[in-house]
Amino acid sequence: DLVKITLWIYKLNFLDKATYNIVAKPAKFDPQQMKLSTTILHDLGVIVHFENDLLLSSFIVINPNFITQMLSTLISSKQRYFSLI
Repeated sequence: DLVKITLWIYKLNFLDKATYNIVAKPAKFDPQQMKLSTTILHDLGVIVHFENDLLLSSFIVINPNFITQMLSTLISSKQRYFSLI
């Protein structure tokens, strides 16, 4: 059911490339169009895709705030750790 899949995706912060391509399948994009649309969405800040990184290129961050939240948590935790020393 497309509605259930859509609701499930909205709960995620990132998708692996295979899932991303499955979700985009109804758009009937060929691989070149898919790459272009991913680049455009990345440039607009809608998604984050590290296309040129060997490891990170396998994932598409569909919630860019996720990265900010994770970095904030990391920095806050590090500050608390060093304040205890």
